[in-house]
Amino acid sequence: MRILRSKEQVSGFWAIELHRIIPEIADCGDVWIVPRCRLDPHLHRHWELMYQIEGVTECGIMGGRTYTLSPGSSLCIAPNVNHWLQRKSNSGPHEVFVGFDLRAVAARHPEWELTKHFTSTCFIREALQLERAMTRLIREPTVSSMHQISGLRLALDTLILEVVRTLAGTRDSPSSVAMHSACGPKPVCLGWWYIIILRRFIRAPAPRNCRRECWRGNLNPPFGYLAVSTRNPTKKNSFGFNGSTEPSF
Repeated sequence: MRILRSKEQVSGFWAIELHRIIPEIADCGDVWIVPRCRLDPHLHRHWELMYQIEGVTECGIMGGRTYTLSPGSSLCIAPNVNHWLQRKSNSGPHEVFVGFDLRAVAARHPEWELTKHFTSTCFIREALQLERAMTRLIREPTVSSMHQISGLRLALDTLILEVVRTLAGTRDSPSSVAMHSACGPKPVCLGWWYIIILRRFIRAPAPRNCRRECWRGNLNPPFGYLAVSTRNPTKKNSFGFNGSTEPSF
C-alpha cells in the first residue's frame, strides 16, 4: 500500500495498491479538494464509489448525464466509464471514496444479485446511511490492527450491502423484531399518557395524531415520540394543554 497526494488535494490521503492486502479493493481516500478545481475526463479499471461530506461536486459522464453531489449524496461508477469532476463550491469539498472489484463481492454473496442493482452509474441523492460504513472502510487500511484483511473484507461487504438496500428501496423498512410481542406489549390506553409526561420534561411538541396512533398501536412511545420531538426542543408553549387533563393535539 502507498499513500499519494494529488495536486488538487489540500489535505487528507489517497491510499493505492490496496490489492496487495486484499485483492478486491484497489484504493480508497479521504480528501479535501481545492475549491472550484476540475478533474479532466478519466476512467478506472474498477468500480468507484464516492460519498460527498462537504461542498458540491458535479460529475459528468462522457456522452451521458451530469450528477450533482451535495453533502450526503453518493455516486457509484462502473469500470471503464469515462467521467469528469468539477468542484462547484467556494470552500474545499470533502469527499471519501473507494475503488473495488464488484465481482469478488458478488461471488461471496450471489443472493444479493449485485448485477441487478449496480448499473453503469448509480446515483443516491440521500445516502446518509452509507456514511458509517464508508468511515469504517476508510479506517481499516489506515490503522494497524488484528485481522486487517478480514476487517477490510467485512467493511467492504457491509458498504455494498447498504448500497443494495438503498437502491432496492428497503433500507428504511422497520424490522419485524421490533414489532414482536417478546419486545414488550404495545402501549394502547396508556400510550398517550407517556407522551404527556415526556412533554413536561423535554418541552417539545407532540405529533398532532400521536394519541390516535398510540391507540391504534402504530406508535410506540417513548421511543417513537423522541425521534420526532427533538426537532424543535426550544419551542415556547409547546405543551398544548387547554386547561383540562387532556392535551390538545
